[in-house]
Amino acid sequence: VARLAPKRVRTAPPKASHKKYSYDLPAILDALNKKYFAGSLCVTISWMRRVRAGEWAKKDIMLGTCHVENKHIRINPALNHKWVPRWFVESVVYHEMLHLVIPIPVVRGRKNYHTPEFQRALQKFPLHRLADWWERNNKDRLCSC
Repeated sequence: VARLAPKRVRTAPPKASHKKYSYDLPAILDALNKKYFAGSLCVTISWMRRVRAGEWAKKDIMLGTCHVENKHIRINPALNHKWVPRWFVESVVYHEMLHLVIPIPVVRGRKNYHTPEFQRALQKFPLHRLADWWERNNKDRLCSC
């Protein structure tokens, strides 16, 4: 008589592990939250799903998204390479965090995410200009990941 193994019951979904990635996004988020937002933001972060080669248009790679309603940030896994500087990843996370604190007005029926107020807040990140330069000069390499 064959015996069946007892049925496993999962009581909670498995926790997402950030350890397989080079950059520890929750640690980056926590450090930026403390430094620039006095620890006031209640937000989670994860990597986006991997995209197939060629899915992003060369000029339109999305480095991060912020779901304001869910208070969740997702970062493109193309940034998870040793050749991508940590400060650049931090600049993308900081940018997405700003979407949680800067109002998003609707102008002529469209949301205006990057208002002058938003642009001024971006300038508070010390390496903002360098990050813009680095992105422009590495966009093709990021798109090919």
